[in-house]
Amino acid sequence: MGRDLAPGTVIGGVSIIGLAGRGGMGSVYRAQHLALDRTVAIKVMNADVADDPEFLARFRREARLAAALDHPHVVPIMHAGEEGGRVYLTMKFVDGTDLSKVIREGSVEPAEAVEIVHQVAGALDAAHARGLVHRDVKPANILVSGSRGRPHSYLTDFGITKEVSDNGLTAAGMTIGTVDYMSPEQINGDPVDGRSDQYALACVLFQLLTGRVPFAADRQVARISGHLYSPPPDLRTIRPQLPGELAHVVAKGLAKQPDRRFASCTALAEAARTALVDGGSVHSTVPFVGADVTHGPGGSSTMSAPRAGGPSRRVLLGAGAGAAALAAGAIGWHLIPRDDEPAGPGPSPGVVGELKSGAISVGPNPRGLAGGDGALWTANYDDGTVSRIDLANRTVRSIKVNGGPGSLHFGQGKTWVWNYSSSFTPVDAATGEVGELIRLDHAISRSAAGTDFLWYVVPSQHAIGRIDMRSGENIPGLIKVGSRPDGIAASGGKVYVVCVGDRALVTLDEATGQPAGERVDLPAGIVGVVAAFGRVFVGGNGLAQVRGSKVTAADLENNVRGSAALGNDGVWIHDGSGGTITKYDFDLKAPLGASIAGVPPRLVDFLVFSGSLWLLDGDNSQVHEIRIL
Repeated sequence: MGRDLAPGTVIGGVSIIGLAGRGGMGSVYRAQHLALDRTVAIKVMNADVADDPEFLARFRREARLAAALDHPHVVPIMHAGEEGGRVYLTMKFVDGTDLSKVIREGSVEPAEAVEIVHQVAGALDAAHARGLVHRDVKPANILVSGSRGRPHSYLTDFGITKEVSDNGLTAAGMTIGTVDYMSPEQINGDPVDGRSDQYALACVLFQLLTGRVPFAADRQVARISGHLYSPPPDLRTIRPQLPGELAHVVAKGLAKQPDRRFASCTALAEAARTALVDGGSVHSTVPFVGADVTHGPGGSSTMSAPRAGGPSRRVLLGAGAGAAALAAGAIGWHLIPRDDEPAGPGPSPGVVGELKSGAISVGPNPRGLAGGDGALWTANYDDGTVSRIDLANRTVRSIKVNGGPGSLHFGQGKTWVWNYSSSFTPVDAATGEVGELIRLDHAISRSAAGTDFLWYVVPSQHAIGRIDMRSGENIPGLIKVGSRPDGIAASGGKVYVVCVGDRALVTLDEATGQPAGERVDLPAGIVGVVAAFGRVFVGGNGLAQVRGSKVTAADLENNVRGSAALGNDGVWIHDGSGGTITKYDFDLKAPLGASIAGVPPRLVDFLVFSGSLWLLDGDNSQVHEIRIL
């Protein structure tokens, strides 16, 4: 390793001030740049690696690549060179603390943990875009400055000081990188790309949230075995209060196979941020209603959809205003056939889910499904109950709420049951205690749960109202939104309302109820909206994604009619006529795998929650689970 450089030693145009840190392949010094008169950091490589010609060639190549990175969360490299037999790298000096020390000092708040990972993810994706893979993402290589709660993170050590060989394992049996954060492919010596860095970043996120690495063990061989063979541990076994959806996001980032992970590091970070912002709950929405609506026995709604070249076909949306709400961000929709355009692309052969054996029986005539805090809930119309399904052991508890339960939402530790009679019943998620009935002054047609408020639509007043889910208070005064408000959704601190009369999507700030952006013009026939995982889709005569002021319609096969639910990495589309569910990318251009067949004929509701697709079977009063792969 050699002796440390003494203060006052001059190398590469800088004067050494003192040792700042030491790693396995070099030492980092605080130094003064003589020409610029500023404090910098200089990393000096150990003599044993500096004498390796292969290392030197790689060092020069990757130093140029890393120096070309211009990103606010990458430590800028100022100079790289060789002098007096020493190989060095000069970079910006960051007056902060490496993340490993932050973790040792105590727990990191989840919001801060996700923010740090989001910043680092952007830096990694910028590197990956230039063909550079870090190969050693870990807390010690992440510097954090700024105040607590408002971190500014820097990724350091960009793949320059790693002893990389084509075989992945050196003759001494040492892997490249750090075992606690290494991807299976990196351990096996297989080719690595940005998805390997994503795996390491997921390990970092796991440690930030729990205080321990995913596969902790005393012996290194046991840690390696964990990365290669053990399923990702559930965050909630260490911190039960963390949202289930956040646990699923981390588990997906830790998938053994690279193609099972997210498309990018930023996609991982955004999914984690959304899961945390939305509290890990699945927010139910009500189904959209088309222009031609009739009401059958028991308040069931059917909608006729125009069909080119023939009579209208009817598609059953469910019982009552809340029944076919495709929760977790789900809306009903249908596509108007277009004979002049070819059918959409066929599914790829990949398997996206597997049906778990043993359907779960719930109360009679279930009409709504919601999820949150480690449990699923169904609203059972015929016996005035809700069923709570504990996902840890799949046990079911029946809770009497009276009224006519049809739609539910989860928020602030409670399940909120809409009774179809302009009232809501709160049920404590932990104890099952039924709270006082909350009666409203007006008839309502739709509802949605945000972070702090339960929102509802009052069509007669062209307005929406809200209930504070923390106190149970119905906030006085309605908020005017526009002509004929219909679909409503709430996610990420915003509330979205489709005003059918104005053919517009209105966005409000959830905390203030004030407008949060310009109205978005919508095509005719759009009546429903869903928002989850940072995405907004509208439905009715078609299905479209809303990004800012742009509305992009789906290009799916002709005559497909059904429903759509949002997951953190794609859209799940139920073809009501074909009895299948297919996963698409968010652009709705291509399936992400083979369709799932055998869907219950009367699929009342379905949602994406806690790593699975949950189907509510109305004919048999059962819930089926499809584990997402």
